[in-house]
Amino acid sequence: YELRQGGDWYFTAGEYCDYMYSTYNSLAFTVEMWTSQSPEPSVIPQVVERNLEGLLTLLQQVKKSVITGKISDETTGLPIQAKIEVAGIDNQGKMSPLLSGKTHGRYYRYIEPGSHALIVSAQGYETSIHYATTHDNRHTTLDISMKQAAFIELNTTTIIDETGGNISGNGNGIVNINETAGINFNLSNSHSIDVSNVHAIISSGSSYVNILNDSLYFGNIPASTTKNSSNTSLFYLNPSCPDKEIIEFTITIYDSTNTSWVDYFNYEVYAPIVEIQEVIIDDSGGNQNGVLNNGESAIMIVSLKNSGRQELNNLSGLLRTNENSYEIISSTQNLSKLESEAIGSLFYEIELSAIAPPVLITDFQIDISSEELYNNVLQFNLSNINGIFDNFETGQGDWIHNSYGTTANDHDDWQLGEPEGKVGDPSSAWSGENCWGNDMGWTNYQGVSWNGLYQHNVYSFLQSPEIDCTGLSNVGLKYKRWLNLYQMDYGRIKVNNHIVWMSPASGFTETEWTEHLVDISEFADNNSSVVIKFELRTNASGDAGGWNIDDFMVSDELVSGGSGIDSEVHSNKLLLEAYPNPFTINSTINYYLPLGGYTELKVIDNFGRLIKTLVSSDQSSGNHHSSWNGEDKYGNNLNSGIYYYQLITKDNISVKRIILIN
Repeated sequence: YELRQGGDWYFTAGEYCDYMYSTYNSLAFTVEMWTSQSPEPSVIPQVVERNLEGLLTLLQQVKKSVITGKISDETTGLPIQAKIEVAGIDNQGKMSPLLSGKTHGRYYRYIEPGSHALIVSAQGYETSIHYATTHDNRHTTLDISMKQAAFIELNTTTIIDETGGNISGNGNGIVNINETAGINFNLSNSHSIDVSNVHAIISSGSSYVNILNDSLYFGNIPASTTKNSSNTSLFYLNPSCPDKEIIEFTITIYDSTNTSWVDYFNYEVYAPIVEIQEVIIDDSGGNQNGVLNNGESAIMIVSLKNSGRQELNNLSGLLRTNENSYEIISSTQNLSKLESEAIGSLFYEIELSAIAPPVLITDFQIDISSEELYNNVLQFNLSNINGIFDNFETGQGDWIHNSYGTTANDHDDWQLGEPEGKVGDPSSAWSGENCWGNDMGWTNYQGVSWNGLYQHNVYSFLQSPEIDCTGLSNVGLKYKRWLNLYQMDYGRIKVNNHIVWMSPASGFTETEWTEHLVDISEFADNNSSVVIKFELRTNASGDAGGWNIDDFMVSDELVSGGSGIDSEVHSNKLLLEAYPNPFTINSTINYYLPLGGYTELKVIDNFGRLIKTLVSSDQSSGNHHSSWNGEDKYGNNLNSGIYYYQLITKDNISVKRIILIN
């Protein structure tokens, strides 16, 4: 490439070259040294030789026109970190001030040959102007001695929060919410010049702080002495201030000549953070299954954790919901104290109507308040479901997503958040704000802009937490789905690594959220450890939006059990069954098509690889059957094991397990 500015190639909102010049007064270059970013090792000597002369030329520029020298205290000879400005150049507001070094007071300024005026300033010293003439190909040395002026600086600050007078606090010496605290100041006059009638003004740009007394008086401060203010500054910290917030203050100091000095200090806030740790249903007076079922009353135990760094006193929690099926018998509960990192429980008595819907997922809120005026609204959902429900509004939790690392691209683009509606993706989640999806299309994600298209040539998964289905029967998986896949790409669902659903190889297109119900009873019924995986496998071509998933639910009595159900609200059921199963010589696969059309019946292995195609033709609606003798597509007898038969139509797919015993 020819020499060019980075902004001519592609625009960035500030780049490395700009930063180096503005902040460090240095010229930075990016040199394209080869036609690829990873050349073969054999060409490295050639690359080095070709670029060596250019590098040496750049290094030789330090011999060009430059002003350098040391800045020191006229009286003590000690180095000073001073600001050096060049008249007519540094007054444009586009560069950070050039400062001499702290350790030796050395400064450098690369500048065109000619006469220049340097304005040198430092707090506590008189500002001075120095003239120098620079020449090409040599240094100009200009050492500068600075004369002391009066100099007052902030020495120490002390928080006072012992209740008394206008101060009210808990006396721990830490800035907490809902405190009116005082600050005592100590100023230092480190120079040999007496300063008289010293006073100061305190200010803060924080919206969490209300300064009640901002004026301080110190009087005369002789040379080389320190002095406390004769009064105390007061400020109030708003109860809405979050934990670990840094409150910045500015102190502007004046003397009798109205000379001013500015200094800064800050305090870190120690505030409470109340979060829900766990919600437990105590239905010992009912069916004792840990779920509030229809017609039951129970004690709901809400465990709260204070993960902040300030304790709370007289905490109150008001429970409420808009769902009329629930009756909250005791709506307000209290805790006398919730210390930092402690866990406390609120006990609510609630009742669920006997005529409530069989699958009811309800949002609850707890309005938290305390003696410290801390307020928070905690949200959670409760269901009468024997299983698990997750609407993804509380974050990732124990869900796992990753790439299997078996493809060239090795990329995982599962994301949790709000979809952007790009390339056929939904513009919002099914419920609430969050759902899972492949490449949500966010303008910025980990510093990169995403376009909404899933990656090519990847194999990645989204995995549920472990689900305890002990005592459950006829277990089904039900979730909301928005799926768009290019042909030859597929999504599939596994339960404990067994395939229970797979999308057709001809592609998949949805333009709205769809409810998808899958029978997983064969692997989940009465199983204490059930793990569900959503897998995306793509080839190296084609563009589509991918898989979006919301309102995930695993529960009992969702299916009839063993029916092979794979139903969606917009399509009829496919009925599919193999007999005998297990088999040794031959098994007949019976299936019913509610609608006629192109139909495929395949046998696949546990990795989704094709074993044999049994049917691939247009078929009429009604009952059909085909048989499999345990051979692959080449006529080879297969070993004993678990295989799957997959029925694919235009609108649906159903997958069931078949066992071959030799």
